[in-house]
Amino acid sequence: MNDLNQLVELLDRPDDNYWGDVLSSEAREIIDKNIDGILSSVLNCWRQWPENRLENLAYLLGDSPSEVERKLVYELLDSQYESVAFRAREAAHEFESRA
Repeated sequence: MNDLNQLVELLDRPDDNYWGDVLSSEAREIIDKNIDGILSSVLNCWRQWPENRLENLAYLLGDSPSEVERKLVYELLDSQYESVAFRAREAAHEFESRA
């Protein structure tokens, strides 16, 4: 299974304590192995993703200096799902607070 598929599998898990305590760290580790490569792939397909997957993804973003990550966060601000846009606003705030 490639890294993007592993990431998607983790992102599709319910947003519960186990996600927040364990799986989110595992998902971020996958991203960090190849931030620009994985997130570039996500940029090409995120608009077709379901709300839970996007919300979990947005929860992970905002901690890296990657320009691809920044671009993805700002695209997620335009999500049709308010929960995703909310998480993206939190991630954007993280970027802005470090600027």
